[in-house]
Amino acid sequence: MSQVQPQFDPDDPKYICCCGCHVLAGAKILASISTTCIILIALCAIPVIVQLTRHPYYASGLSLCFCIFFIAVLIHGSLWYGLIKEREAFLIPTLICMVIGLVLIGVFFILSIFAARRSSLA
Repeated sequence: MSQVQPQFDPDDPKYICCCGCHVLAGAKILASISTTCIILIALCAIPVIVQLTRHPYYASGLSLCFCIFFIAVLIHGSLWYGLIKEREAFLIPTLICMVIGLVLIGVFFILSIFAARRSSLA
């Protein structure tokens, strides 16, 4: 018995975002906003990098900044490649980083609550 798989319809209403546009267009809008934020963070980090280059004992901090920026660029490149070529496997690194980021935000939030509670008791 052969089973016929239904034809994919990209214009199906289930692929519409909350803003009324297609999911792919919505993802590209969010990727554009995220890319703009990364560029702004890089521009704001220039004075920090200049300050770190003046002090040779901060070389490890400078290399850490470059590594983090390089990883962010690679992950965003993967995101854009996946969106443009419509390959969902290239979106996985971005999703993993988002989950890790949300977990870290939650952990830091909980730790800050405990630290505030501890300082108020002292």
